[in-house]
Amino acid sequence: MDSLHVPKKAALFSAIIPGSGQVYNNKFRPLDKKSKLWWKLPVIYGGLAASGFFAIQNNKQYKLFYTERKNRLDPNYTAQFYPDYSSDLLLPVQNSYQKRRDYSIIAGLAIYLLNIVDANVEGHLIHFDASDNLTINVMPKVNFINSNPNLGLGFSLAFK
Repeated sequence: MDSLHVPKKAALFSAIIPGSGQVYNNKFRPLDKKSKLWWKLPVIYGGLAASGFFAIQNNKQYKLFYTERKNRLDPNYTAQFYPDYSSDLLLPVQNSYQKRRDYSIIAGLAIYLLNIVDANVEGHLIHFDASDNLTINVMPKVNFINSNPNLGLGFSLAFK
């Protein structure tokens, strides 16, 4: 285990700047596994950008429908925006954009939190040996307890 590498530090870096924990973990990876974490950066920033874009666009539409609906409550107001929509239809459409905006924000938060969790988990597994020298065998097993056979599974883990 590398004494300089701290998984909590990777999680903290990712919390401050998304993706920086993955870069930190890549710095301490063994040489034969270098630069395999860089593919996560476009996924993280693409997901954050997409959710931010959709949150902003849906919020703009929400505000437009909200303003139009409130303006139509005034009897002297003539419909300027969305004249094809009846006043009764504006509220469900407004609520739809509000829901989409909220889902976009939740998606952005989920991507941000997954970024932090990924950096922490990758930091803990950075030196995990996944070579062919690890084997697991699963075999059926019969145990006799009080002369009664009991069926089960037996696990055998071998480190070579």
